Amino acid sequence: MISRNEPAKLKLTALLTEKSGYEVNHPHAAKRLQSDIESATGERLSVNTIKRITGVLDYDGQLRGSTLEIVARYLGYQSFRELEAYLDGASSDFLLPPNGIDLAALQSGTRIEISWAPDREIRLRHLSQGRYAVEEAVNSKIKRGDIMTLGVAGVGLPLIATDIERAGSSLGPFTAAQESGVTAVRIL
Repeated sequence: MISRNEPAKLKLTALLTEKSGYEVNHPHAAKRLQSDIESATGERLSVNTIKRITGVLDYDGQLRGSTLEIVARYLGYQSFRELEAYLDGASSDFLLPPNGIDLAALQSGTRIEISWAPDREIRLRHLSQGRYAVEEAVNSKIKRGDIMTLGVAGVGLPLIATDIERAGSSLGPFTAAQESGVTAVRIL
């Protein structure tokens, strides 16, 4: 269950960020996501529930099955069981856009290059479970040596890191290419 599985929580947060188009890292964004979910599903979740799901509020209990079903439907899954299988690492490209790469599913050691406007580029090496070491960064706030936690990347999509670590400290989530999307993703 996602309440006790940190990688699954990060994947779920990344999926919600990707679907909504914005990070839910403060109360106003939680209210906005609540509205998006209600519009898409016809079901209403409380703002505090949204905050728990996205980590704005600490929560170490389990979420109700009905809550998880609503979130799954919002994300395009038939049921929470399908979503849970994806979150637990089962191979699934149900939500993967046609031009997307599931970065968490790549083998450790895989190197990728991601570019976006204007003239920004990073080269990464997959460590494990969607965590990537930055080997090179050009014209970006991201620096060589940073560790990025990534879910999906694709041309036209924003680049969303659920966390960036620098010198052993978390800098939090990061989104690049929010307006125009990534221009190239290559597996090296």
